[in-house]
Amino acid sequence: MPDSATIDEDDLAAAELMLGVPTEAERAVLQARADRDPTFAARVERWNERLAPLFMEIAPVPAPAGSWDRIAARLPVDPAPVLQRRVRRWQWATGAATAVAAGLAVLLAIPTPPVVVERPAPVIVPQLAVAQLSDESGTPLLAVGIERRSGQVSVRLQDLPAAARVPELWIIPSGGTPRSLGLIRADGTIDVAIPHDLRASLGKDATLAVSMELPEGAPHAAPAGPVVATGAVVTL
Repeated sequence: MPDSATIDEDDLAAAELMLGVPTEAERAVLQARADRDPTFAARVERWNERLAPLFMEIAPVPAPAGSWDRIAARLPVDPAPVLQRRVRRWQWATGAATAVAAGLAVLLAIPTPPVVVERPAPVIVPQLAVAQLSDESGTPLLAVGIERRSGQVSVRLQDLPAAARVPELWIIPSGGTPRSLGLIRADGTIDVAIPHDLRASLGKDATLAVSMELPEGAPHAAPAGPVVATGAVVTL
């Protein structure tokens, strides 16, 4: 049904004719116009086709006894003009609302295909990284495990050389500079967690290294003593 905001006077007259709003005299004038004006007659026919199915569903309901007498008692001496305006507005609004409701019912009756949302496959990120550090001859000297979520580092010593210096563990990101993770105690323990900005580099060609450093000033900015072991980081 057209939006009421776009209905012109001819459409309104045609709709009111089909709704039975005009008086008998007005109806005769509109009917005569429809007989001689094909364009207006087409509009009347279109409104007839739109509204006829709705009217077939409305069953007549008789007014309660005495209704007209009670209404007449509340009306002014000549209520006809006021009633005509009120009835016309009511009939037009009722007809439009009924037609809109019927259109919505048709739309709701049409089955809507289910919306399929394709979810990307979850990305499995390895949570453990390990490295075996060996000397230049390939002899394993220590093993390192890293829990990637917390960044916690664990070390297991195998055969580090005894010296006045102490072992310091370094992480070297691919293409980056060494960053100290701290000194390794004689019992093989280290209290350190890899910083967040370095955790992403694990598993991307990162390398761990151990150098022998003086304990003073640790952790150091860069290795100063000899590097005794290196090993690539592998994610599991």
